Amino acid sequence: MKEIRHSKQVDFTPGGRIIESKEYKFTPDEEIKELLVYQVGRIVTKLFKSQLTQLEDLKQDHLSALNKVEDLVSEDFIKMIDFLDEDKHAYFRKKTLDAGNETIREIEGLLENFEIRLKK
Repeated sequence: MKEIRHSKQVDFTPGGRIIESKEYKFTPDEEIKELLVYQVGRIVTKLFKSQLTQLEDLKQDHLSALNKVEDLVSEDFIKMIDFLDEDKHAYFRKKTLDAGNETIREIEGLLENFEIRLKK
């Protein structure tokens, strides 16, 4: 698969993003399969990145709840109810990344069993 054109758009407004696009020149058969594998990997990666974002949101909500009660209860009680400490957060993050990467590998392995052609 050969990249033939690469472009980049930059949104300079607050919170703006950089949007990159690439156009590929490809021929049927194996290069089509490469493109399919790439696109599937990209989509699965997007899914598990959204799960990581949700994990971060959950952690922030948890910390916010702990901060709300820290003046009302003992420090020992706070430690006891802190179910999403750094170790647990790292554990869930690693599990999410491992599951996403394993899914990509499984799909790539599955696609190796197929011959893919474009419709004419």
